[in-house]
Amino acid sequence: GKDWVGRSAVNKDLTYNWEYIWNYINKYSVITDDPFPFIFKEIYEKYPNDKYILTYRDPNTWVESFKFGFDRDWSRLFSCKKALYPVKRPKGNEEVVKEIYNNLNSSILKFFSDKDNFIHFDIDLLNTLDRREKWSLISDFLDVELTDRILLKPFPKRRARKL
Repeated sequence: GKDWVGRSAVNKDLTYNWEYIWNYINKYSVITDDPFPFIFKEIYEKYPNDKYILTYRDPNTWVESFKFGFDRDWSRLFSCKKALYPVKRPKGNEEVVKEIYNNLNSSILKFFSDKDNFIHFDIDLLNTLDRREKWSLISDFLDVELTDRILLKPFPKRRARKL
């Protein structure tokens, strides 16, 4: 969409546009997607009392999804993705992109390992739970009462498409 942070979060010289990022974050109660995982330490430093959730999935599945979403238009893609994933294009560089993904997840898990305001989920494991179990994990962590209104909402999931 027009307000997606990645379009303006990274300058043409591939540095972060911090003023834009902080203004963007302050507009929302939830943030997701790139570039936020890459700047988690800076975000935590500014917002140490907020709650943090990491979702991850099998790296091979993630790489295939990443290629599907970005390989077609990589040459025209905004600087955010190019700065975060410095490869000519994802296709043919799967191992490099997968290493970035794995290293990033490892860094996040290590950084938050001693913090109570962090939780992480393996998407494949979540998909084995029923709706109540899934929502209970989130609502318990966020200290939000699990109501019928919440339970009626479909739980977020990865796109169901063949790769």
